[in-house]
Amino acid sequence: MNPVLEAGRQCPWCGRRNNFVTDRIGGQVLCGGCGLVVADKTEELGRSTGPSQPRDDPTAFSITKSDMGLATVIGHLNVDGSGRAIPGGIRPSLERLRVWDHRSQLHTGADRNLKRAMGELERLSEKVVVPDSVVEKAAYIYRKSIPLISARRRSITTLVAASLYAACRSTRTPRTLRDIGDAANLDRLDIARSYRLLVTENDMPQPVDDPGKSVSRIAYGAGLSTRVERKGLEILRTADKEGALTGNSPMGSAAASLYIASVLEGERSTKTHLAMVAGVTNVTIRNRVKVLVSMLGLDPDLFDDIKARRKGGPLMPPATRR
Repeated sequence: MNPVLEAGRQCPWCGRRNNFVTDRIGGQVLCGGCGLVVADKTEELGRSTGPSQPRDDPTAFSITKSDMGLATVIGHLNVDGSGRAIPGGIRPSLERLRVWDHRSQLHTGADRNLKRAMGELERLSEKVVVPDSVVEKAAYIYRKSIPLISARRRSITTLVAASLYAACRSTRTPRTLRDIGDAANLDRLDIARSYRLLVTENDMPQPVDDPGKSVSRIAYGAGLSTRVERKGLEILRTADKEGALTGNSPMGSAAASLYIASVLEGERSTKTHLAMVAGVTNVTIRNRVKVLVSMLGLDPDLFDDIKARRKGGPLMPPATRR
């Protein structure tokens, strides 16, 4: 045991007694008065009286679980919670409880559907790396859309991916169809069809993606500096005020603004390299660059990669950021 806790449970910093607070998740013991960490692990106080769960685990009543986290589990060992053998007179009743517990779980098509779908959603969310709130939203959308699987012949995996994409759109989490399609090993066009079906059938209003949230991600992948990133955000804010972003690809607009910013800041990248990082086509960036350059009143020849090569201008190769 920690010597401080043995010595009358007194804080060595503020001198208060019996004022310790236990953090069951972090595994620390702190003074309730000054916040001093007295012990690093709860095991130093003895046996823990409460359950310890990882910080990122969903709650017991999470809708990301097929049974809402309320399932019963009766083991096959004839022992009680303390490890003692169950008397022979109670074992027949316990066996009947096991039988009815098994019959009451996962014996309908909807239960099996949810169990498989929630497992797919958990694996997909770990690959895409999204917060728990987005996963909860995706599970809610999928539960509302279960009738579409039989009525419209949609596969479970495709509908799960579309639900996750819809949740990312609803919470303004910057994830693209390509990201989710690559993680789920599905064609993004199939996910897009299922996504449109979800939005139409469930009457879900989807907000417009903000291109500014993708600037940092593209700049990091392209090896651009923070100065170029800030300049790209300024260009996007100006374009938003002029109404030049409406109806266009957010990733394409973000990549085009970074390309213009890289030229203006002397760290010239290429449209091809930015298109590869952003997951869009070279034509998309070229068209968006033309619109933004015209709006800003800049010289179009300055942003032509072919003319820059002929003049011997430096083209920044893919590099590590900063």
